[in-house]
Amino acid sequence: MGTSMACKFSVTGRYAVVYNGVNIRIYNSNNTFYHNYIGIAGDQIWSLDWNSDGTKIAFTVLYKGVKVLTISTKTVEDYYTVSNTTFLKSLDWSPDDQIIAFVILNSKIVFLNATTKAVIK
Repeated sequence: MGTSMACKFSVTGRYAVVYNGVNIRIYNSNNTFYHNYIGIAGDQIWSLDWNSDGTKIAFTVLYKGVKVLTISTKTVEDYYTVSNTTFLKSLDWSPDDQIIAFVILNSKIVFLNATTKAVIK
């Protein structure tokens, strides 16, 4: 399995993020370095998305779950945890910031309430 690597601007254009394996590197829009989130060894960040005001990044970690990085505090919270055999893929934040949706390998989509972190059934 290869490492996912991508670059994505925040909706506001204030920040750009590059992610590769266990690292999320955040830059200001003038290309100056802002923050580096380094995951736990063995983690693999697969997909990420910005919330609508560019203050948070939600991301999937293969076989671990969904995490959210708050830009201003540079802190990461677990939002959803899976067993170490569950393969997480694509992730998207709803335009109103209320829901984080992600896909598990068997094509099941999961919706999380972005405030309570509860699965929406």
